[in-house]
Amino acid sequence: MKRWGLLTEKQMKVLQLRRKGLSYREIAKLFKTTEENIYILERRALTNIQKARKTIEALKLMDMAVELKIPRGVKLSNVPAKIYRVADKHKIKLNFNYVELLQEIADKAGDKLGNKMILKDITVYIFWDGSITVERSHSLKHKYWGKSYSTCFTPDTCWSTGYRKISARKT
Repeated sequence: MKRWGLLTEKQMKVLQLRRKGLSYREIAKLFKTTEENIYILERRALTNIQKARKTIEALKLMDMAVELKIPRGVKLSNVPAKIYRVADKHKIKLNFNYVELLQEIADKAGDKLGNKMILKDITVYIFWDGSITVERSHSLKHKYWGKSYSTCFTPDTCWSTGYRKISARKT
């Protein structure tokens, strides 16, 4: 059986068919198996995808990033400029133009955004390779390691500027 990274060929096919709207029963008939087996295939595929995403995020954080906290009430149109300023200050060339950056923020933090405003505080991690991650949960650091990690700036700098450099050293 052929594999696609963490997914088997069967898992890929099940995900494709489910995305097209087929029920477990319809897919089970195509595969000549039970609905339960199809459900298990889908769950395992989704679990593997989630593990892959978490692994990528952890690797990015270990590679160091700049953390930028954006408080609620900030106009959505001002967010990309703020991100660009912080990236420029740290000599990081972002992989996004203004529109792509705005779209990335909207895609990853959709539930925290209003029509033209940030409804809930968000955290943006700017990585040295020019990629970004918009935080949905309380803390990416906590989610992966369960501990707080030291920062490269003083706490005064973190509070006054709203960003800090993350390193992978435990405090």
